Amino acid sequence: MTEASKIISSLQGDLERQANQLDFLGKEIDQKKLIAERYAVLAQTNQEAFSAFKMEMEETLRKELNTQNEKGKTIRRTVSFASWSISLVIGAFLGAWFQTQLDPKVQSPQSQPPSQISR
Repeated sequence: MTEASKIISSLQGDLERQANQLDFLGKEIDQKKLIAERYAVLAQTNQEAFSAFKMEMEETLRKELNTQNEKGKTIRRTVSFASWSISLVIGAFLGAWFQTQLDPKVQSPQSQPPSQISR
């Protein structure tokens, strides 16, 4: 009987320790659940704030890019016109130069000697 009471008291001790551990784990789970819910609320709030911030930044960036584009238009047009003008002048110069270089070598029909073919 004493041995049975020792075994029963040992089992009761084990059950109490396990019950205490389960209570501790239950409390820990509840605490972590509360923390997770708090972070979920923060994440949702941050998501909404980030969404608003993102939309504001997109609009600001779009306006800034349009402003920069408008600023650069006159410069781009000026550079484009200058390069077009330089190309035109260089093309005219090269055309005249080639014409003077080829002109003495190719004789016009009036400056050629009369043909020796008799009719």
